[in-house]
Amino acid sequence: MNGNLVPFPSADKTLILDSWPIMEWLKAREPTATYFDSLIDGARAGRVRLLMSTINFGEVYYSCWNWWDEARAEQLAAVVKALPVEIIHPTADDAFLAARIKGYYKGAYGDAFGRC
Repeated sequence: MNGNLVPFPSADKTLILDSWPIMEWLKAREPTATYFDSLIDGARAGRVRLLMSTINFGEVYYSCWNWWDEARAEQLAAVVKALPVEIIHPTADDAFLAARIKGYYKGAYGDAFGRC
């Protein structure tokens, strides 16, 4: 496993996902695909809670559209929606906080929602 992947979380752990691990999983890129499979299994077994912002889910959708096409993006969106990942909806305060995070740190604005 590369240095970017954290060890599998212990029980009662909550992880907030950005679009990257899901896109790597959809493209079957290792080692992330296997690691993400283990997270999905852990979420289904109740060992980990996976959250994702609607902003990041939108990134997955448009990335699928850009990587493949609109029809494939629709199919893959259905696959992602069926995952044991809770989609959370940011508030206006979350958007402000994400903008502040983006102001202080490098990275994409959408990724900042994963840190709110």
